[in-house]
Amino acid sequence: MTYIHIPVDFEHPTDQNFEDFKDAIERNPEAQMHVHCISNARGSAFLFRYAKTSADIREDEALAIMESIWRRGDDWAIFIDKPDVKGLPNRYGGKDY
Repeated sequence: MTYIHIPVDFEHPTDQNFEDFKDAIERNPEAQMHVHCISNARGSAFLFRYAKTSADIREDEALAIMESIWRRGDDWAIFIDKPDVKGLPNRYGGKDY
């Protein structure tokens, strides 16, 4: 198994972080991958953004998966191109909003 670590500052995700993530996926097309972060928030946001550029999963399916884990706000809203939630706090699945 290949282990790829892409450190991401939770408060400041970057386009370069995403390019590194995308490159890791595309360099290993036959590999099974386990994508995670300590709260699954970053992982789900990266997978959502990747789904927007891939034919493997529909964007609405990826959004539903991500929102079952967390609802993004602040810099993550810009990272995944959902500016309508910019300025809102990050909120996590299973909590009563």
